[in-house]
Amino acid sequence: MNIAFYGHSACAAPNHPESWLNLLCNKLNSKMTNYGSLQGSEERILYELKKTRLPKLDLAIIFHSYYSYTFIPHIDRDFNMKGLEKNGRVSYLWDNPVHQQFEEEWQQHSTNPIFSKFYEKYKTPENFKKCIEIYKDYFDHKDLQMNRYYGALIQIDQYITSKKINCIHVVDVEKNHIPNWFFFTSGVIDTEGMKIFRENNTINLKDPNGVTIEGNYKMALHFEEVIRNKFLNSNEARSRVALHLVTNQETEVQFPQPLQK
Repeated sequence: MNIAFYGHSACAAPNHPESWLNLLCNKLNSKMTNYGSLQGSEERILYELKKTRLPKLDLAIIFHSYYSYTFIPHIDRDFNMKGLEKNGRVSYLWDNPVHQQFEEEWQQHSTNPIFSKFYEKYKTPENFKKCIEIYKDYFDHKDLQMNRYYGALIQIDQYITSKKINCIHVVDVEKNHIPNWFFFTSGVIDTEGMKIFRENNTINLKDPNGVTIEGNYKMALHFEEVIRNKFLNSNEARSRVALHLVTNQETEVQFPQPLQK
Protein backbone atom coordinates (compact mmCIF):
# COMPACT_ATOMS: atom_id res chain seq x y z
CA MET A 1 0.00 0.00 0.00
CA ASN A 2 1.26 3.49 -0.88
CA ILE A 3 0.71 6.17 1.77
CA ALA A 4 1.17 9.88 1.03
CA PHE A 5 1.45 12.48 3.81
CA TYR A 6 0.54 16.13 3.22
CA GLY A 7 0.71 19.16 5.47
CA HIS A 8 3.02 21.00 7.87
CA SER A 9 5.89 20.03 10.18
CA ALA A 10 3.81 17.38 11.97
CA CYS A 11 4.49 15.10 9.00
CA ALA A 12 7.68 16.55 7.49
CA ALA A 13 10.45 14.19 8.65
CA PRO A 14 10.78 11.36 6.09
CA ASN A 15 14.38 10.35 6.79
CA HIS A 16 14.57 9.87 10.56
CA PRO A 17 14.23 6.15 11.46
CA GLU A 18 11.98 6.98 14.45
CA SER A 19 9.79 9.45 12.60
CA TRP A 20 6.18 8.33 12.95
CA LEU A 21 5.90 8.37 9.15
CA ASN A 22 8.51 5.63 8.85
CA LEU A 23 7.26 3.73 11.90
CA LEU A 24 3.75 3.61 10.43
CA CYS A 25 4.82 2.67 6.90
CA ASN A 26 7.17 -0.05 8.15
CA LYS A 27 4.53 -1.76 10.28
CA LEU A 28 1.93 -1.60 7.49
CA ASN A 29 4.42 -2.82 4.87
CA SER A 30 3.69 0.39 3.01
CA LYS A 31 5.65 2.81 0.83
CA MET A 32 5.78 6.54 1.53
CA THR A 33 5.10 8.50 -1.69
CA ASN A 34 4.90 12.04 -0.28
CA TYR A 35 5.57 13.93 2.94
CA GLY A 36 4.78 17.35 4.40
CA SER A 37 6.81 20.57 4.42
CA LEU A 38 7.87 22.93 7.17
CA GLN A 39 4.92 25.28 7.78
CA GLY A 40 3.26 23.68 4.77
CA SER A 41 0.27 25.70 3.56
CA GLU A 42 -3.15 24.49 2.43
CA GLU A 43 -2.25 25.56 -1.11
CA ARG A 44 0.92 23.43 -1.02
CA ILE A 45 -1.18 20.47 0.12
CA LEU A 46 -3.43 20.95 -2.93
CA TYR A 47 -0.41 21.40 -5.22
CA GLU A 48 1.36 18.24 -4.03
CA LEU A 49 -1.85 16.21 -3.88
CA LYS A 50 -2.58 16.90 -7.55
CA LYS A 51 1.04 16.12 -8.44
CA THR A 52 0.86 12.67 -6.83
CA ARG A 53 -0.01 10.07 -9.45
CA LEU A 54 -3.05 8.08 -8.37
CA PRO A 55 -1.45 4.65 -8.88
CA LYS A 56 0.94 5.79 -6.14
CA LEU A 57 -1.81 7.01 -3.82
CA ASP A 58 -3.72 4.34 -1.92
CA LEU A 59 -4.16 6.43 1.23
CA ALA A 60 -3.68 10.16 1.85
CA ILE A 61 -3.09 11.46 5.38
CA ILE A 62 -3.64 15.23 5.29
CA PHE A 63 -2.70 17.56 8.13
CA HIS A 64 -4.81 20.56 7.26
CA SER A 65 -2.94 23.81 7.69
CA TYR A 66 -3.61 27.41 8.78
CA TYR A 67 -4.54 30.46 6.71
CA SER A 68 -1.41 32.38 7.78
CA TYR A 69 0.84 29.68 6.28
CA THR A 70 1.63 31.00 2.80
CA PHE A 71 2.55 28.93 -0.24
CA ILE A 72 5.90 30.03 -1.69
CA PRO A 73 6.42 28.46 -5.14
CA HIS A 74 9.77 27.12 -6.31
CA ILE A 75 11.13 26.32 -2.84
CA ASP A 76 10.70 23.36 -0.51
CA ARG A 77 8.94 24.98 2.46
CA ASP A 78 6.35 27.65 3.30
CA PHE A 79 6.19 30.36 5.96
CA ASN A 80 3.81 31.70 8.57
CA MET A 81 3.25 35.28 7.46
CA LYS A 82 1.86 36.26 10.88
CA GLY A 83 5.24 35.35 12.37
CA LEU A 84 7.24 37.05 9.63
CA GLU A 85 6.59 40.65 10.54
CA LYS A 86 8.67 43.35 8.93
CA ASN A 87 11.14 45.49 10.91
CA GLY A 88 13.49 42.55 11.19
CA ARG A 89 11.09 39.93 12.59
CA VAL A 90 11.70 37.67 9.57
CA SER A 91 15.22 37.09 10.84
CA TYR A 92 13.80 34.89 13.62
CA LEU A 93 14.81 31.94 11.47
CA TRP A 94 18.42 32.80 12.17
CA ASP A 95 18.28 34.86 15.38
CA ASN A 96 16.03 32.70 17.55
CA PRO A 97 18.11 30.21 19.62
CA VAL A 98 15.78 27.36 18.57
CA HIS A 99 16.77 28.00 14.96
CA GLN A 100 20.32 29.17 15.60
CA GLN A 101 21.73 26.46 13.33
CA PHE A 102 20.34 28.32 10.32
CA GLU A 103 22.81 31.14 10.94
CA GLU A 104 25.71 29.02 12.15
CA GLU A 105 25.48 26.33 9.51
CA TRP A 106 24.14 28.13 6.44
CA GLN A 107 26.57 26.45 4.05
CA GLN A 108 26.07 23.02 5.59
CA HIS A 109 22.29 23.33 5.42
CA SER A 110 22.47 24.48 1.82
CA THR A 111 23.62 20.97 0.87
CA ASN A 112 20.75 19.31 2.77
CA PRO A 113 18.29 18.00 0.14
CA ILE A 114 15.32 18.82 2.39
CA PHE A 115 16.16 22.55 2.22
CA SER A 116 18.17 22.69 -1.01
CA LYS A 117 15.56 24.60 -3.06
CA PHE A 118 15.16 27.24 -0.34
CA TYR A 119 18.87 27.99 -0.16
CA GLU A 120 19.33 27.82 -3.91
CA LYS A 121 16.58 30.41 -4.40
CA TYR A 122 17.43 32.95 -1.71
CA LYS A 123 21.23 32.52 -1.34
CA THR A 124 21.44 34.57 1.88
CA PRO A 125 19.20 35.49 4.86
CA GLU A 126 19.29 39.11 3.66
CA ASN A 127 17.76 38.24 0.27
CA PHE A 128 14.97 36.28 1.90
CA LYS A 129 14.29 39.08 4.39
CA LYS A 130 14.06 41.65 1.59
CA CYS A 131 11.59 39.52 -0.40
CA ILE A 132 9.33 38.98 2.61
CA GLU A 133 9.33 42.66 3.53
CA ILE A 134 8.24 43.64 0.01
CA TYR A 135 5.51 40.98 0.07
CA LYS A 136 4.27 42.11 3.48
CA ASP A 137 4.22 45.76 2.40
CA TYR A 138 2.42 45.36 -0.93
CA PHE A 139 0.66 41.99 -1.25
CA ASP A 140 -0.23 40.59 2.16
CA HIS A 141 -3.75 40.88 3.62
CA LYS A 142 -5.59 38.71 6.12
CA ASP A 143 -8.79 38.44 4.03
CA LEU A 144 -6.78 37.43 0.98
CA GLN A 145 -4.97 34.76 2.99
CA MET A 146 -8.24 33.37 4.32
CA ASN A 147 -9.87 33.28 0.87
CA ARG A 148 -6.89 31.44 -0.57
CA TYR A 149 -7.03 29.00 2.35
CA TYR A 150 -10.76 28.33 1.91
CA GLY A 151 -10.35 27.86 -1.83
CA ALA A 152 -7.59 25.30 -1.40
CA LEU A 153 -9.52 23.49 1.36
CA ILE A 154 -12.61 23.12 -0.85
CA GLN A 155 -10.59 21.94 -3.85
CA ILE A 156 -8.72 19.35 -1.75
CA ASP A 157 -11.99 17.86 -0.53
CA GLN A 158 -13.55 17.90 -4.02
CA TYR A 159 -10.45 16.31 -5.55
CA ILE A 160 -10.39 13.53 -2.93
CA THR A 161 -14.12 12.90 -3.49
CA SER A 162 -13.88 12.95 -7.28
CA LYS A 163 -10.90 10.59 -7.42
CA LYS A 164 -12.32 8.30 -4.70
CA ILE A 165 -9.10 8.42 -2.68
CA ASN A 166 -8.95 6.84 0.78
CA CYS A 167 -8.16 9.75 3.08
CA ILE A 168 -7.68 10.81 6.69
CA HIS A 169 -8.33 14.53 7.26
CA VAL A 170 -6.33 15.56 10.35
CA VAL A 171 -7.85 18.70 11.90
CA ASP A 172 -6.45 20.89 14.68
CA VAL A 173 -9.43 21.68 16.91
CA GLU A 174 -7.33 23.88 19.23
CA LYS A 175 -6.32 26.22 16.42
CA ASN A 176 -9.06 25.55 13.91
CA HIS A 177 -9.29 27.67 10.76
CA ILE A 178 -11.87 25.50 8.99
CA PRO A 179 -15.07 27.62 8.67
CA ASN A 180 -18.31 26.41 10.27
CA TRP A 181 -20.06 26.49 6.88
CA PHE A 182 -17.67 23.87 5.44
CA PHE A 183 -18.29 20.12 5.68
CA PHE A 184 -15.98 17.39 4.36
CA THR A 185 -17.53 15.13 1.72
CA SER A 186 -14.55 12.78 1.64
CA GLY A 187 -12.49 10.57 3.91
CA VAL A 188 -12.35 10.22 7.68
CA ILE A 189 -11.99 13.20 10.03
CA ASP A 190 -9.39 12.82 12.79
CA THR A 191 -8.81 15.26 15.67
CA GLU A 192 -6.68 13.10 17.98
CA GLY A 193 -3.54 13.21 15.82
CA MET A 194 -2.97 16.93 16.38
CA LYS A 195 -3.74 16.57 20.10
CA ILE A 196 -0.92 14.04 20.37
CA PHE A 197 1.31 16.36 18.34
CA ARG A 198 0.64 19.32 20.65
CA GLU A 199 1.14 17.26 23.80
CA ASN A 200 4.56 16.11 22.59
CA ASN A 201 5.68 19.14 20.57
CA THR A 202 9.27 20.30 21.21
CA ILE A 203 9.44 23.19 18.68
CA ASN A 204 12.87 21.92 17.66
CA LEU A 205 13.92 21.10 14.10
CA LYS A 206 16.31 18.45 15.40
CA ASP A 207 13.40 16.32 16.66
CA PRO A 208 11.56 14.35 13.95
CA ASN A 209 8.32 16.17 13.08
CA GLY A 210 8.97 18.57 15.94
CA VAL A 211 7.89 16.06 18.60
CA THR A 212 9.63 13.78 21.07
CA ILE A 213 10.58 10.25 20.06
CA GLU A 214 7.87 8.97 22.41
CA GLY A 215 5.43 11.30 20.67
CA ASN A 216 6.38 9.85 17.29
CA TYR A 217 5.58 6.34 18.53
CA LYS A 218 2.25 7.56 19.93
CA MET A 219 1.33 9.17 16.61
CA ALA A 220 2.27 6.03 14.67
CA LEU A 221 0.17 3.87 17.00
CA HIS A 222 -2.78 6.23 16.71
CA PHE A 223 -2.81 6.36 12.91
CA GLU A 224 -2.30 2.63 12.62
CA GLU A 225 -5.42 2.19 14.74
CA VAL A 226 -7.38 4.65 12.59
CA ILE A 227 -6.31 2.90 9.38
CA ARG A 228 -7.23 -0.52 10.74
CA ASN A 229 -10.59 0.56 12.13
CA LYS A 230 -11.69 2.74 9.23
CA PHE A 231 -10.09 1.09 6.19
CA LEU A 232 -9.02 -2.48 6.96
CA ASN A 233 -11.18 -4.17 9.60
CA SER A 234 -14.70 -4.28 8.13
CA ASN A 235 -15.43 -6.54 5.17
CA GLU A 236 -16.63 -3.57 3.17
CA ALA A 237 -13.49 -1.59 3.94
CA ARG A 238 -11.24 -4.54 3.16
CA SER A 239 -12.92 -5.04 -0.19
CA ARG A 240 -12.66 -1.34 -1.02
CA VAL A 241 -8.96 -1.12 -0.15
CA ALA A 242 -8.11 -4.42 -1.83
CA LEU A 243 -9.86 -3.30 -5.01
CA HIS A 244 -8.05 0.04 -4.89
CA LEU A 245 -4.67 -1.69 -4.56
CA VAL A 246 -5.13 -3.95 -7.58
CA THR A 247 -3.31 -2.55 -10.60
CA ASN A 248 -2.41 -4.94 -13.42
CA GLN A 249 -2.51 -8.09 -11.37
CA GLU A 250 -4.16 -9.46 -8.25
CA THR A 251 -2.75 -8.06 -5.05
CA GLU A 252 -3.21 -9.56 -1.61
CA VAL A 253 -3.71 -7.04 1.16
CA GLN A 254 -1.55 -7.77 4.21
CA PHE A 255 -2.61 -6.95 7.76
CA PRO A 256 0.54 -6.63 9.95
CA GLN A 257 0.61 -6.96 13.71
CA PRO A 258 -0.05 -3.75 15.71
CA LEU A 259 2.85 -1.35 16.00
CA GLN A 260 4.81 -1.65 19.24
CA LYS A 261 7.76 0.28 20.56
